[in-house]
Amino acid sequence: MGLTILLVDDDQILTEKTKNSLNWDSLGIGMVFTANNIHEAKGILKVYKVDILLCDVDMPMGSGLELVEWIREEGKDMKCIFLSSYANFTYAQKALRLGSVNYLLKPISNKDLEAELKTVCDELLKEHTNLNSQEKKQREEVWKKVLVQALSDGVGTSNTKYSELYPSVQPITLVLAGLLDNSDERQKVKDISLYNYCMRTVSEKYLRELDLDVTVSYKDAEWLLVLKNFADYDRLEEQLSKMQQELNEQTAHSYCFYITVGRPYASIAKAIRIISDMRENAIPNK
Repeated sequence: MGLTILLVDDDQILTEKTKNSLNWDSLGIGMVFTANNIHEAKGILKVYKVDILLCDVDMPMGSGLELVEWIREEGKDMKCIFLSSYANFTYAQKALRLGSVNYLLKPISNKDLEAELKTVCDELLKEHTNLNSQEKKQREEVWKKVLVQALSDGVGTSNTKYSELYPSVQPITLVLAGLLDNSDERQKVKDISLYNYCMRTVSEKYLRELDLDVTVSYKDAEWLLVLKNFADYDRLEEQLSKMQQELNEQTAHSYCFYITVGRPYASIAKAIRIISDMRENAIPNK
């Protein structure tokens, strides 16, 4: 999924240039948000989890310092980097007091900005210790293979390269998630990366306590959420209801979920076919 960054500057041309010219993938950044004033920035921060804020200090509708003061008051945890056209010692002092990691002067080259961001990203990536990245990739590979095999030839788990990651008796709860809208509406989804990001972050937020293992995107606007346990069905429904509400607020689409609880990993192919059939038969106007 990668880290997330919010660029805030009243100069819209500069903001778009920064968004489109830096090598975000090499920095480990998977989603770039932009805002042109602190009101827009607050709106984004109220909805999305942001890891890094790159913010101009001097803006007509409220300064970057005011924005970071609000961020700290709200208890939001992110790394903050300030940009300014002025070498103002007072601004720099306040920025440091607010916990910013640096105060950079404009203009700054892409090379220097990427070097600064790399330092911050490396630090953040070390802090993100939920799963070793290689193990997480392996688990996603397991489920991509399982999905393909289960939906094509029904084999499911026997031929997967990494099946040793899951004991055959491991109880697995699956949730198939997708847009509730009909196929014509699904074709209108332009930025699938945003939908993938929202599903991953929201599922992590609400299903982590239920031992969420991975969230796998396997079709446009369809995902498989894998819980590594025999989930409490009532609690799972409660958390999925919260997910539906938050996803609807973030993407302006409705979502549906299909659940199979506590299947052993060795027989999961049948469960995948069942919930996939439920999904296909439930979509209106296919």
